[in-house]
Amino acid sequence: MQAPEGKTFVFIIGAQKAGTTFLAASLARLPDICLCEPKEPQFFTTHFGRGFDYYLGLFPDPAARIWIDASTTYSFLRPRADLDTPDAPGLPDPVPARLKAFAPDCKIIYVLRDPVDRAVSAVVHADRFKGRLGTSLSLMDWLQRDPMAGLPSRYSEQLARYLEVFERNQILVLDFKDLTRNPVETVNRCARFIGVEPVFGAQDLPTEKKHESFRLPGPLMPLVRLTSRETRARLKGWLPRALLRKVMLPASAGKIEVTDRPEADAAFAAERDFMAREFTRNPL
Repeated sequence: MQAPEGKTFVFIIGAQKAGTTFLAASLARLPDICLCEPKEPQFFTTHFGRGFDYYLGLFPDPAARIWIDASTTYSFLRPRADLDTPDAPGLPDPVPARLKAFAPDCKIIYVLRDPVDRAVSAVVHADRFKGRLGTSLSLMDWLQRDPMAGLPSRYSEQLARYLEVFERNQILVLDFKDLTRNPVETVNRCARFIGVEPVFGAQDLPTEKKHESFRLPGPLMPLVRLTSRETRARLKGWLPRALLRKVMLPASAGKIEVTDRPEADAAFAAERDFMAREFTRNPL
């Protein structure tokens, strides 16, 4: 099945922990744009078997011209060289080919963050209901146990998979630093890229820039560990926001020291070089 006639699909494919929630929410404030609910439907990875009627039903404004799907799992892909290795990290799903078959003229936005900082943020996010982290982290030891935490930082591999099926001018690669330091200019650049007249000023952007992931403090942590993700989501929906802010802490609360930062920097040096080349190609 192909996208409905007259609709432009925009896929914000990642990277995870690189400001995609803020970017998607900002673009959704423009007229004629519809953001999927949930923001990350993960249809072309986890839920592809549920069918396109299910997927299209997740967009609340059928009349909108531009529909945005901001699933960061679309850049959790297994590297091409490892596709035939059953236990290799990464999703084997042919996500780029699925997107191309569904929306051949789609636009793709990919936000890149420092690969080590992104991996650390992903580890903190994954641990938010487990409480295993203290104030320090050996990132390379963690990635040895959980390589999926680092795989989304392998930006060159992810982009290469998309360039196998999409033209380069269909993909906008952004610097996370630009999104945080120059949000108005960066969001307006995205608007132009997807075919919308940029109208943003600082007053038009969302005030919340982080994903609503929380960690309960102290004695409430064991309760959280016993509940499912769906139950936790319902609790957040039921409790007043003022109460949430009093009893819940953001996942990033507390500074994590990376004890093996030089080794981690060396492990991701090639990705930093790749980012520098991309940002030279596409300056803000």
